[in-house]
Amino acid sequence: MLKTYRGRHPLQNYFAIRENPIAFLSNVLKECGDFALIRIFAFRFYLINDPNIIRETLIEKNNVLVIEGGVSRGLARLIGNGILTNHGDQWRQSRHNLQPLFRQEALESYFSIVTERVQESLNRWRSNFTRKSFSINRELLALSFRITCSTLFRYVPNFEEAEEFADAIWVLQLHGMKRYMVGLDFIPWLPLPLNRRVNRAKATLIRLAQKPIEHGADQPLDEILSILFAGTESPANTLCWALKLLEDHPDWYEKVVKALPYKDGENVDILSQVISETIRLYPAGWAFERYAAADVILGGEAISKGSRLLFSPFLLHRNPRFWREPETFDPLRFSNGSTVPVDVPKFGYLPFGAGPRSCIGSRMAWAEMRITLSMILAQCRWKIDKLPDDALLAAEGSFKIRLNRPLFVRMDFLNP
Repeated sequence: MLKTYRGRHPLQNYFAIRENPIAFLSNVLKECGDFALIRIFAFRFYLINDPNIIRETLIEKNNVLVIEGGVSRGLARLIGNGILTNHGDQWRQSRHNLQPLFRQEALESYFSIVTERVQESLNRWRSNFTRKSFSINRELLALSFRITCSTLFRYVPNFEEAEEFADAIWVLQLHGMKRYMVGLDFIPWLPLPLNRRVNRAKATLIRLAQKPIEHGADQPLDEILSILFAGTESPANTLCWALKLLEDHPDWYEKVVKALPYKDGENVDILSQVISETIRLYPAGWAFERYAAADVILGGEAISKGSRLLFSPFLLHRNPRFWREPETFDPLRFSNGSTVPVDVPKFGYLPFGAGPRSCIGSRMAWAEMRITLSMILAQCRWKIDKLPDDALLAAEGSFKIRLNRPLFVRMDFLNP
């Protein structure tokens, strides 16, 4: 039975979800169960954490429960109308136009390029950062930018451009969502510090996205912006979490190192299990929203037109109804070689979404993460810098799940 969350006054709910959306939604689930109604002023949000209702939302009734307005509209103000923010016929045209970039034959041609870009970054780290503290999330974002541009758009950015990109994405993820949540994205011209930071980062992103077009890429600017925004931070963040989890679990670190080298294209090995479990705990797409374009019955409940629905892979992947010891890092969950563990419902694990709007670049992201992590493991050892006692490294819900602070590491490199 659907329950209504009544934990706070609507104004308090608004500030709570704005301040820490993960904590707020977790509290809703604890109080109301896996299907709940949240009222914030005149808005009605339905929070879904049940795989069967998620399947119904994404597959059976996706023609009524659509991506429109809400967060996607706020994101469109930052990166335009590409595949990430379009809906309806515009989205279908975007998907059709971009699909050739992600076909199997295209992906196979990318492997050597990815390997080359990763080696260039490793050489750079060896020259500039051996045993020195440096921001690995910044470097991995820069690497992902260079990989994406050189594979999909046949343009190789230099490291200075890649650093600019990484800094701009960090600002847009950190402050872009804050600006959306407080409503300032409607008035970006207002000379406030938050607007200035976001506008500068947006201008940098647009300038860098135009570079591939200047070098012959035949995709519209908005599509390139969508791909760069969605397709770079996801693998970079996953790799950051993987490095941290492996350091925190030295037994698994020893296992993945002992199993080196890994072959491209393999899916049933320790490295794949570690990546799958990392994504389970820290899925890049941490929350998805749908809009009810008409009255609909969902999970046996009447959902009125204009309502918004929200489901969170971050919370779904920690649902104790389906996951044994969900807060524990245990890659053996994925030892059966299946995308979803045998004791978990099909829609209980959503590493790249599901249904027609699932991630178009999921196989590309997977290949990038496998190649990058295997090469890091083969060539260097790392130690994450300790944080002050009052500082915690935690997951933060923005447009993507992200680190709440930069991750600094020190690396020692093995003999070449």
